[in-house]
Amino acid sequence: MADRRLPWLLSLLLIATALLAATLLPGDDRVLAARYTARASFAMFMPLFLATPLARLGWTRALAAHRRDWGLAFALAHFVHLAALINQQIAAGVPPAVITITVGGGGYVILAAMALTSNAAAMRALGRRWKWLHRTGLWWLWFVFFVTYAGRIAEPPAMIVGIIGTGLAGGAALLRLGLWWRARRRQPA
Repeated sequence: MADRRLPWLLSLLLIATALLAATLLPGDDRVLAARYTARASFAMFMPLFLATPLARLGWTRALAAHRRDWGLAFALAHFVHLAALINQQIAAGVPPAVITITVGGGGYVILAAMALTSNAAAMRALGRRWKWLHRTGLWWLWFVFFVTYAGRIAEPPAMIVGIIGTGLAGGAALLRLGLWWRARRRQPA
C-alpha cells in the first residue's frame, strides 16, 4: 500500500516545494511558479518514462507495478504547472507562440486522454489503441520536455538547467530505445 501512495506524496511534495520556492525567492512569483512547477513535473515524469526499461533491467519492478499511480501523480503535477503557466501568461499579457500552443497544448490533450483512460475498463474498451495512446503520449511528453530544456541551453541564465534537463531526457530516451532495440533483435524472425 505504501508503494501506491509514494507517487502521490512525492507529487504533492514537489508541487508544494515549487510553489513555496516561487513565493520565497526574489523575482516575479508567477514566472518562478511556472518554472518550478515545470521542474517538479519533469521530476515526476522521469520515473514514469523509465519504469518499463528499469523493470526490464531488473533494477526495480515497483515503478512498473505502480505505473498507473505514477502516471496520475505526474498528470496532477503537470496540470498544476499548466495553471501556473496560464497565470503567468495572462499576467504578462503576451500570448504564447502558436508552436507552443500546438505542441505543448497537444501534450496536455494527450495527457488528459491518458489520465482518463488509466483504468481497466478503458484498457479493455480501447484494446490495442490503449497501448498506442499511452506509448505515443509518453513520447510526445518526452519530446516537449526535451525540446523545452534544449531551448534553455542557448539562454545564459538557464544554460545549466537546459544542459542537465536535456542530458537527463536524452539519456532516458537512449536507455528506452536501446532496450527496445535489444528486445527486437532477440525475437525470432
